[in-house]
Parts: sequence; structure tokens; C-alpha cells
Amino acid sequence: MARPLPRSACALLLVASATSVVAAPIDVVTERYDAARLGANLDETVLTTANVNAATFGKLWAYPVSGSVYAQPLYVRNVAIPGQGVHDVVYVVTMNDRVYAFDANSSSGTPLLSLDITSQVAGSTAIPILDILGYNDNIIGNVGIESTPQIDLATNTMYLVARTREAGANCGPVNPTFCQRLHALDITTLAERPGSPVVLGGSVPGNGNGSSGGMLAFNPKIQDQRASLALANGRVFIAWGAHSDQFAYHGWVMVHDAATLQRTAIWTSTPDGTAFNGGGIWMAGRAPAVDADENVYFMTGNGTYDGVRNFGESFVKFGPTPDTPMLDWFTPSVYDELNQADADLGGSGPILLPGTDLVVGAGKSGVFYVMHASSLGHESAGDANIVQVFSNGGQQIKGGPVYWNRESGVGPWMYVWSDGHSPMKAYRFNAAAGTFDTTPASQSTLFSNNGSAGGVLALSANGSTPGTGVLWSSMAFSGSDPNSGVHPGVLRAVDADDLTHELWNSEQNSTRDRVGNWPKFSPPTVVGGRVYMASFPSDGVGAAAVSTYGLLPTADFTLAASPPNPGVHPGDSVVYAITTSAQQGYTGTLHLDVDGLPPGATASFASNDFAAGGSTTLTVQTGAPMPPGTSDLVITATDGTLVHTGTVGLHASDVVAGAGTISVDFVGTGTPMGARESAGAVAAVNWNTLAGSSGSGVALVDETGNPSGATIDWSAAGVWKPVIGDAPGDFRMMDGYLSATDTPVAVEVSGLPDDDAGYYVHVYADSDNARAMSTASCTVATNGDAPHTIDIVDATGTDFDGNYVQADGSPGNHAVFFVPGNAFTLTVAATAPGSPPRAALNGLQIVHGDRIFGDGFEESAARR
Repeated sequence: MARPLPRSACALLLVASATSVVAAPIDVVTERYDAARLGANLDETVLTTANVNAATFGKLWAYPVSGSVYAQPLYVRNVAIPGQGVHDVVYVVTMNDRVYAFDANSSSGTPLLSLDITSQVAGSTAIPILDILGYNDNIIGNVGIESTPQIDLATNTMYLVARTREAGANCGPVNPTFCQRLHALDITTLAERPGSPVVLGGSVPGNGNGSSGGMLAFNPKIQDQRASLALANGRVFIAWGAHSDQFAYHGWVMVHDAATLQRTAIWTSTPDGTAFNGGGIWMAGRAPAVDADENVYFMTGNGTYDGVRNFGESFVKFGPTPDTPMLDWFTPSVYDELNQADADLGGSGPILLPGTDLVVGAGKSGVFYVMHASSLGHESAGDANIVQVFSNGGQQIKGGPVYWNRESGVGPWMYVWSDGHSPMKAYRFNAAAGTFDTTPASQSTLFSNNGSAGGVLALSANGSTPGTGVLWSSMAFSGSDPNSGVHPGVLRAVDADDLTHELWNSEQNSTRDRVGNWPKFSPPTVVGGRVYMASFPSDGVGAAAVSTYGLLPTADFTLAASPPNPGVHPGDSVVYAITTSAQQGYTGTLHLDVDGLPPGATASFASNDFAAGGSTTLTVQTGAPMPPGTSDLVITATDGTLVHTGTVGLHASDVVAGAGTISVDFVGTGTPMGARESAGAVAAVNWNTLAGSSGSGVALVDETGNPSGATIDWSAAGVWKPVIGDAPGDFRMMDGYLSATDTPVAVEVSGLPDDDAGYYVHVYADSDNARAMSTASCTVATNGDAPHTIDIVDATGTDFDGNYVQADGSPGNHAVFFVPGNAFTLTVAATAPGSPPRAALNGLQIVHGDRIFGDGFEESAARR
């Protein structure tokens, strides 16, 4: 939902340029798009193989951040940020322990929100890698927020792990100045949730490297929290590996309750593991896969294996209960050879194939293992207990596979781009056999670097529509080994149907599109026609950026008309102001036409056939009689083959301009009403749509669309919406409200035109009451008169059905007050039981007292 234009602007934007925002159909709240970790956004309706090329696609802008970005940028639509309206938001976290929220549709480098985690504890900093290893290696600079967070849209909460070095001994018994904490942040404010953060730590029975007295304790200094977070069955899963295989590391998994943040389970892969065989869980930053039954799948690296307590070089499966027992595992029969060759099985992470019972994964050996998720197979000679084993050519796989689940004649493909000067490959999944064809269905003529990295992939497509599949690769651009140090990066786009066809890369127009330094193992985020690509600063601690790519602006124009829906007496005329502007160097000549005039009406433009950037007026002379209600006038602007249209209203009314009913819709988290939508117990158009939980001094128009002279102030604890669904008119007006909880809603209207007959004020209240009754206690006060209160009872499970039911301490959805003067205050308090109680203010209407509408509401209104 876009924030509506202020009513004082009183203009209707008819046509936008080619850079107009295209609403994304999905949110990206977790690493690799979904819990199966398929790495594919199949709801991408903008970017295709036809328009991703150097002429039409490139860098639009970049968001500046502090520190390296190892995590995948996340994306959430329609976030209501207090005091700033509703935005589509890109969330970015960095190794300097910074959290950012940027407007996804704005080139402004100023974040909507930001948080420095180190500001929460005096003397706190992100941890320099030199403090951990004593040298730069796989990580350069600081170690702060490394893994991709997880967002829970049900509670608008972001879960992340931040690492800090602190002056005090705040971080537990082991290395107490090095802290790792789980944070739960409100995505609308970046404020910590109650009980957040919590220090991460614990111990398990074990005699492995670093143990003492038969117990193995988590060491927050040496354990690297690289694998991304996952949410399953109300639990947050966190895993750890090692920094460059140093010290007494082990693979750890901790599970925390998402609501309380309390730890519910702790497990290590190698409680008895020896030095350099700790079974680290790092998976090149990938998150664990989560199946439909909320089971969770990790892959471990080099480590001790005995099939009893130690599970290095294994797939491991955790169950859905709060204590998350390890239910099952698979270990390749060559686990000892993998250990000897430093060929971590867990060099990447698993994926779950949709429509099957199969889990697939590969690591540094370059071998894919396919097994039944319901029975992983444990360890057996020759891996006889699993579905399939096949080699990708022996090169290391770290970025891991992505999967396009299409059924357009060729079947699903799994894509991978390993390291060691290898081509990108696609393997066809044969659904009938339940296995992959081991000969690639397609492979690129491009090759990865000689070093240990390969391509980190993401796929975008519009379902299985041919010509929409684009495979995106983030990879190092230099010829040196990008596994260590900082290296230039490149973003590539390849036709997902034909890997020999590279569509675009960021070096084709490097002045415009260059990505900066490669963000190791961080995949690009493709959503809503945009690609968000992270980067590293050269020193790992300075300024970096997240680049935004999309379709480049093209020469075009905009057209605006005002007022959007003026009222007119039959036989009178109305004048619209038409304004145009040229964008991206447009130099054409525009011709205007108008259609949809009501019978007997004529129209004329003051000027026509003019260059974009000019203005004119449209005069409509109406006939008498004239059909009642609103006519839609379609204005068309034409320049050769470039044609844009838009619609304004013409409302037949017997009301004097500025003296009609004033209608106010509090948008809440719903959709703003259009000027031509009619709603209310007193049916009216030209509603004033007010977004946000507060505002002041907003000028109000009446039903004719003209200024009424009145202004409004309002404040509420928050905004919300019921579950009645969005439809133009009455449902849209009622679908969204100011929320009264512990704090009442307060509204003040002043400056109403003097009227001896006074005013009737309709107050609309319908909340989200599926589980409990709510009562809105509405009080209206005017100068010199005692306040009057009417309770609107919203019975449990009684949703607005399109009918207005007047309440007077009884069930209903609106109340009517009489106001004798030209100003009043309204408060709405929640009085029904609840935790907290909740009541709503959806809207109000202010009707002149001498207007008769036939339902007897004047007589039943509260008079003083």
C-alpha cells in the first residue's frame, strides 16, 4: 500500500514514467526465499530474458552502509513505520553490527530506520577478526552480524545474531568479554522486543577438544555464526562452525523459543571430537532447510563420526517438538576420506525438492547426495541406503544449488556453479524415476575462477512461463582465489533455459553498473523487478553499499489533473487543471482527448498539441438535467505510439461547493479510498483519506471535493485492520482503523462552517474481533457543553457485512452525535475485556443538520 497524497495536494496522478514502482507479489523474509532453500522467486513478473540486457537494465542507485554485508538483503512490503507512513522496505545487516531499513522504491541514501547494536552496551564494539585469529583470512575486518536474519511477519519481528566485544564480563563463563546475542527486533521501529536480547551459550556432556570435567561448553569467541537463521514451529534455529578451522571448535545448534527467546534445546555435532575435526556447521552461509512438518535439516563439515554421539560429515535432521531431538542422519561412506581431504560435506547446505520426499545436498567434494527426507539412510557401504549419488565434476560446491520447479515440457532443473574454473550446470530432475539425469541438460560457456568460491546463485521467473527464467550469479571477478581476502565482484544474468546465453553482467557498462567488492557467499535478492546486491569495503570495516538494479528509466511523461472528483450542479461548468512533465529527456508533443462525458455535456481544452512540461485546462460544461452520481472522464495523452490514459471524476451534486458532507477515512493498515468511491451511512464521495497513527492541521474537503474550511488533528497508539476484505466503497472505508488499546484515540475537528442547524457526526467503529468482543466507548465534546458518550458494541465474530447498524450502547458499527457548534473533540476508548482491550475508529462523517436522509438518525442522535 502506498501512502496517499496529502489532501491539501488535491491532485490525481494519472500517468507515471517507466520507473514507476511495481508492487512485489512476495516478501523475502528468509535466506534463499523459502524454507526449502530453493533459491528461486517464481513470482517475478517484471524481469525477463527479453528486458535484462545492457541497454534496458542496470544499476539504479545504491544504499550506503557501514561494514561488510555477508547476509542476504531481505524485503518486506507495506511496512507501516510510525511517523513515516507505509513503505516497501529492504533490510540490511552488516559486520559492524548495524541494522538498516531502506525504502525499496527510493534512491535516497538515508535509511528509514537504523540501529547500532554496539550502542546498547557501553564500551561495546563489533569483534575485530584480529582479536579472534590474530590475522586476516576468510574474514577481513570485523565480525558482527554475519548470518542472514529471519523475519516473522505474524509478529513483525526480525531475529538476528550479533557478536560484540565488551569491556565488562557480560557474556558468560567462557571468554566473557566476547558476546553472542539473539536479538528480536520490531521491523517497524527496530526496537527490541520484550525479553530481547538474550546471551547465547550453554554446555553439553562431552569429552572432545576443549571439554573439561566431562562437559563441553560453547565458546563465544571462537565459534563462527555463519549459517543463516531459520524459523520452524515457533522456534529459532541457530548454528555455528569455526573460524578458519582454528581452536577447539565444534558444530553447535541452539534452539530458542521465538516468543520468549528462552533456549529450548542445545546440541553439538562432535561432543567427543578431536582438534580440527569439530564438525562445524557453516554451509557457506546457507540456512537449514525446513519441511512441511517443521523438521529441520543441516549439513556438518569435517569432523568425528561414530553414528552414536558424533556426526561430522553428515546430514542431520531435527524434529518439530520444542526439545528438537536429532531424529535421523545420513553420512557418506567416504566420510574418512572427506576428513582427510578437508572436503567438508557441509561446505554448502541442503534443499528440499517440492512435490517429493527428497532432500539434496553437496559440499566441497562436488558430489550430490539424494535421500528420502523420511529416512535419511544413516551410513552404509557404498551409500546403498539412499536414492542417488552423482558427481558434479569434483569441484567444490559452496554457493550451492538452486531449483526451478517448472513443468513446461522440460521438467524441473537444478542449477549449480562450482569453483575451479568450472561451467555453470543444470541437471534435469526426472520425476518418474525420482532421480536426476547425471548428464547436464545445459551448461554455460562461462567459467568460474580458479579459486575456491564459484557462483552464488538466485533464480527469478514468472512461474513456469517460458522466457521469464533468469539465473543470477554473484561471484568474484578477479582471477585470484576469492576464498580469502577482498576481491572485486561481478553480478551476472543468464537465460535459465539456455546457460550458454548470458543476458547481462555488471561489467558490460562498468561505469554505471559495477558492484564493488564481492560479498562472499551472499546471494542477490531479486524481487519486484529489482535486484539487491551487497558488497564489502576494501578494509572490511569502512563504508560499503547495497546496489539496486532494475529496468532503466526510459523517455516518458507524466500527466496530472485536479481536482480529482469535483461536484457540479447540473447546467454548471467545472474546470480541471492539466499538468504535464517530461522525464528522462522526453521531447515529444502531446495531444489530449477526453471521453466519458455524461449526456448533454461538452468539453474543451484551453490549449492542445503542446510539448510535455506544459499545462492547460479542461472545461466541462454540463447539461440540465444531468444523471446523478459520478461520471468517469478518461483523459488520453498521445504522442505517436506512446499513449497514456487516466481517469478523473465528475460528480453531479445539488450541494453548494464547500458546504457538503465531510467524510474522513482513517486508513489504518488498509487501502486508501479513491476520490470517486462512495461510502458511509450518508453515501458520499471525496472522502479524506488519512494515513498513519497521528497527524495535525490537515485541511478537509467536503463531498464536492472543495475545501470545507475545517481541519483535523488525530492521534492513536497504533493502526490496524479487520479481516473483512478490501473492496471499493464501504468495505474499503471500514477496512482499516486507528487502534484504541490502553491509550484512547483522540480526534479534534475545528473550523467547520457556521450552521444554525448544527451537525450530525457519524462515528464508525468495527475492529478485529474474531476472538473477543470489543466495545468502543465514543465521547464527543464541544465548547460549553457536557461530553456525551455512546458505546458501540462489536460482538465476537460479527464482521462488517456492508450494512450500517446504528449503536446506542448496543451492538452495531456506528453511532450518531449532534454537535451544535463549529468544533468538537472525539475520543474512542476500549472498554471490553482483552489483553490489552482493543477498539477501533474506522472513520467519521460530518453532516449539516438541515439535510434529511430518511432513516430517522437525526431524532436518535445524541442532542444537548
